[in-house]
Formats: sequence, structure tokens, C-alpha cells
Amino acid sequence: MTTIILNDGNKIPAVGFGVFLIPADGPTYDAVRTALDAGYRHIDTAAAYFNEADVGRAVRDSGIPREEIFVTSKVAAEHKSYATAAQSIQKPAVPAFRLTWFKATPPFLSEPAGRTGPFRRRRST
Repeated sequence: MTTIILNDGNKIPAVGFGVFLIPADGPTYDAVRTALDAGYRHIDTAAAYFNEADVGRAVRDSGIPREEIFVTSKVAAEHKSYATAAQSIQKPAVPAFRLTWFKATPPFLSEPAGRTGPFRRRRST
């Protein structure tokens, strides 16, 4: 499995399984269990997807050691500080998290899509 080494030395699988738009209360649980059985070890979810509990249950029920599974999530958009984000998580299964948000400036928003679009790399000056 190809991994990416993060700045802190942790490794994250390069390919993950995302659960956006998979309904909670069963389908997410089944999808994550199937993904883990197929060899995925990186699961991506978010508070806004309303299916984090199913992801957690599937990870626990999989029988795979927790340290072998990398789960990424995102806190709800209304949490704009480290303190409110940390308070919103309150999940013992999340050993650490990074709070990142992006602020688009007007020139950024007015750029056309494509080569100069929002995900381009900018050179430092």
C-alpha cells in the first residue's frame, strides 16, 4: 500500500475511502466494512456528513487493529477556532486533529477555472 509520510512522521495511506453522501443508519456502516475488507485503511468522513458514528462502529467491528486504520474527519464549518473545534469533537477515538480553514480573497474568487483555478500551486516571491 502506498503511503504518504506526514511532517510529524505519521504515514497516511495515499488512497482513502470517502463516505460523503452515503446515508447513515446502515449504508455507511456496510460501505466502510466492505472497504476495510477490500484493503482500504484510510477512511474519510466529516461531521457534516452525519455518518461519523457508523464509520466508528464499522472500524471497531472490523477486527482490524485501530492503529492500522487512518480516519480523517472535518469539524463543522461554524467552529472557527481551535477551542470550539476541540470542544465539538470530544471523541476519544480521535487522538489528534489539525484545524485548517481557508479564506478566499476577492482576486482568488474571480480567477477563471483551469490552470489558474483555486487549486493551483503558487510560487513564493
